[in-house]
Amino acid sequence: MWQGMHRRVLTGIVVLAGMAAFVPAASASVTASMSVTSATPVAAGSNGNLGLDLKFTPSSTGGVYNDAPDHVTLNLPPGVLANASIDGGKCLTMVDITGTTCQLGSGTVTAYADGAVPTPTSVSFYLVKPPAPGDLAGLAVAQTGTGEQIGSTNAIVIRPSGNPDGVGVTLELTLPNSLDGVPIDVTAIDSTFTGTRFPATCPATPASITLSADSYKDATPVAASAPLPVSG
Repeated sequence: MWQGMHRRVLTGIVVLAGMAAFVPAASASVTASMSVTSATPVAAGSNGNLGLDLKFTPSSTGGVYNDAPDHVTLNLPPGVLANASIDGGKCLTMVDITGTTCQLGSGTVTAYADGAVPTPTSVSFYLVKPPAPGDLAGLAVAQTGTGEQIGSTNAIVIRPSGNPDGVGVTLELTLPNSLDGVPIDVTAIDSTFTGTRFPATCPATPASITLSADSYKDATPVAASAPLPVSG
């Protein structure tokens, strides 16, 4: 089990975030599966919880992993929104995380550290100041119970008109493959985002969450999609 700094820093790699089965390209050295874990379809136009469960299987040799997931891009369907005006919009000016006013959800991250037994670590997700100009907001990760932000802030952006996935929210995540010089391999991210606004319509063919990801040894992205459970 991880202790001290190793445990705290690892919790900062999540986000989300956060889905359906991956269909990996032949050259990919990491495969994954993902599912939407919301308990039941949410009524169109209402607020509810969005649960996302992502599992990675890096390529291995002799039972030892030799790659790790790197960049992950998660595209939410048009109409799926979080409330950016929490606390009167103050969350979008925050850099340090204080209290739970701006919390968007919680979850766990699981990873191997230098061959050790994988251990899930609890994390919380917060809406914070955009990390770069042009970003809608930032998504910060903190160790559950301490409120201490771990790692860098991830970007939440709005896709422009003409994007193949439609105008909507995209989460851009980066996962590390080492911690203080010790190799790590992320194998699972399980998250639940609360108070999510779902689309006002539920077409005959459900709108989908789409995902792309690459690995440290293969920059070619693999893609996946999962239908969003909306009813009514």
